[in-house]
Amino acid sequence: MDSEIANAGHFFEKIPILSNDRLALQEIAPADIHSIVDISVYDGVFAENVTQASRILVRINADIRNGKSSHWGIYLKETHGIVGTCGFYRGFAGNIGEIGYLLLPSAVAGSSPKPSNSYLLLALTG
Repeated sequence: MDSEIANAGHFFEKIPILSNDRLALQEIAPADIHSIVDISVYDGVFAENVTQASRILVRINADIRNGKSSHWGIYLKETHGIVGTCGFYRGFAGNIGEIGYLLLPSAVAGSSPKPSNSYLLLALTG
């Protein structure tokens, strides 16, 4: 089972757009990087500026191409504005994967100045 998971390959040839009446999950547009600096994170390290956030997105996109993750921007259909990110990330020790999301504080009613986040660790070993 472990080797099947490790060799599963790409989830998608291209990240699909998933949507409902209010939200669209879609690939993050480079023009939106400035909006998500505060919630751009890779390996537990948050970006401190647009350059670092851009580098994080490059690393995430490489992981997508290598079949290690799926990653979306969360967009409000009403405004076309990005309000967060979400995805599935794998490749951790012990075949552990992570499903997570980060929301901009402005997207959460009564929010604190810190980004809202939630991670659910899933053991991918049978």
